[in-house]
Amino acid sequence: MAEPYKMVEQRISDAIDAIHGDWYSNCTEAAEAFEVPLRTLQRRFNGAPSKSTRPSTNKALTDAQEQAIFDYIKHLDLINMSARPCMIVGAANWLIRSEQRVVGSLWVGRFLKRNSQYYRRKQKPLAYDRKNSQNVTTFEENFYKFKRAMEACGILDENVWNMDETGFRIGCGRAQLVVTLDPNKPLRMTDPDNRTYLTSVECVSSGGWFIPPMLILAGVHILHKWGFNDLDGDTLIGTSETGYSNDDLAMDWLKHCIEHIKNKRVGA
Repeated sequence: MAEPYKMVEQRISDAIDAIHGDWYSNCTEAAEAFEVPLRTLQRRFNGAPSKSTRPSTNKALTDAQEQAIFDYIKHLDLINMSARPCMIVGAANWLIRSEQRVVGSLWVGRFLKRNSQYYRRKQKPLAYDRKNSQNVTTFEENFYKFKRAMEACGILDENVWNMDETGFRIGCGRAQLVVTLDPNKPLRMTDPDNRTYLTSVECVSSGGWFIPPMLILAGVHILHKWGFNDLDGDTLIGTSETGYSNDDLAMDWLKHCIEHIKNKRVGA
């Protein structure tokens, strides 16, 4: 059975130290004493690197391409979207697409082993942390910590605002009693299962103030005849194809907030 590489390397290193310490007069004596290959000991004694410290040859990516992979992993890590091995392989293949080739099946493992600054860790479901956080002790600790930070920074309750998005459905139709002149006329109603999803964005302060909400409807245009309602006149109405917020609506919401909060600010 072949001896492990690390054990041989350790004996070679010990033999070199012994020669430098004048325990042996030459490499031949040291090689016999430490039972290591003479030629290997001579090369290492003369400064040649070991196999494990030698620069990689025939790499799949150039230095510039590997730097791009480093930047890609760093960017994903900064936005809390950690890279999976398959994503790294996909990025590498995209970089060498012009050469009409792909990296090997073992490439990503060797790449991560060669760059020890990266760690392989297993993700945990978010529901696990949410479940463990739903207890009185955790809530109290978070509120006390937040309260101490407010006191340390001189932040007043009136200047603390909380924003939240709530989604719900509207248009829950049902059969109604109607009045008609024709007792035999077929009466039909729209599909009671056809419902519209609505997103409501609200904002309240710790001082008890609130600002008019923003309602996001699924669609592109809103007809004027749809606007007969009892909503507050300052309610912001927005539309998106999905019924959810997007970058443009987020900017509209920020302007809406600034307009209504500026007169409620306390202090500086």
